[in-house]
Amino acid sequence: MSKLLVECAFAAVNNNLFRQAEILYSRLPDCELDSSMLMICQAVILFGMKKDAQAIKLLESSPLIEARAVEALLGQSVDINPDDYQEQEPAVELIRLLSDR
Repeated sequence: MSKLLVECAFAAVNNNLFRQAEILYSRLPDCELDSSMLMICQAVILFGMKKDAQAIKLLESSPLIEARAVEALLGQSVDINPDDYQEQEPAVELIRLLSDR
């Protein structure tokens, strides 16, 4: 059920259904997600609702490489050594791709 709620919230912001996204966003803490992954999901939804400053604040407190990838998507400077992570990890590949542009 948690995965479905997150997917619905992502779809809501993707389709500019911000009121619905806000409602779904408010229910995310009730999901059975790891707290670090929850922060990343919340940040993506906030970003989609044009609340970049709130999204960045959430991401800064996450230790996950996925948070760094989302920061890179938001245009933030990402200071990591991708060699410290698995080469084929999607988040690492995304960071490398974004740093090349």
